[in-house]
Amino acid sequence: MLNGLFAEIDLRLNNYTPNDHEFDPSDERAFYKPDDSFFRLEALGVNLVFDIPVQRQDPYSLYINDVNSVSFTPGTRGGKALITIDLEDEGHEVIGNCVNNAFCFCGDPRVHLNDMKLDVLLSFGTRAGRLTITETVVKMSSTFEEEGPCHDNACAFACDLLAPNRENQAKEQIEQQVAAYFMNNRVIVETLFNQHIQSLGVTEDITSVLIGGSGDLILTVEYEDSCE
Repeated sequence: MLNGLFAEIDLRLNNYTPNDHEFDPSDERAFYKPDDSFFRLEALGVNLVFDIPVQRQDPYSLYINDVNSVSFTPGTRGGKALITIDLEDEGHEVIGNCVNNAFCFCGDPRVHLNDMKLDVLLSFGTRAGRLTITETVVKMSSTFEEEGPCHDNACAFACDLLAPNRENQAKEQIEQQVAAYFMNNRVIVETLFNQHIQSLGVTEDITSVLIGGSGDLILTVEYEDSCE
């Protein structure tokens, strides 16, 4: 089931606009573009827009710039459904903007997140005879390549002094926002999952959910038969 449902997915992560103060008057969020990320799942008719807040690591505002999915691979890990999302790595995925600091004369950092991959682990359960999503865990892997004042520059020491954890912070922001998206919208996704299950002829109460080795949902229903 999961292989079919996740065959055609689009994920976009973005909260950056090149036009300063286009959407927000504050300098700390000068290049912020709200509600410009989305998750689309064609098989279930899902088209959900979500927001990624600006990350601040004073004096820098960090923006996620035009990150799009290129492939999805369903699977399993530790009894949970695993969705591996490969993301494009063209251009600068993280754009920094230095705000109101003496070191801002050094310029703004730019970051390539190469070979980006998100592992989304979903745990399923049941409630009132229907399938539910009980937990979402997201882990991101990538290589980190900087340009601008934070790399091989006389000002690089300022980045290490003022933003020593910028690599992990950028990754954690993406992880947290994708996980929050799934959990905040789980009722919508659960409803569509259950509608799809019913369209396959499973109308009895679901009593348990397991993930098969090939990524299939194995449902136990009230009369104790199993189906995929």
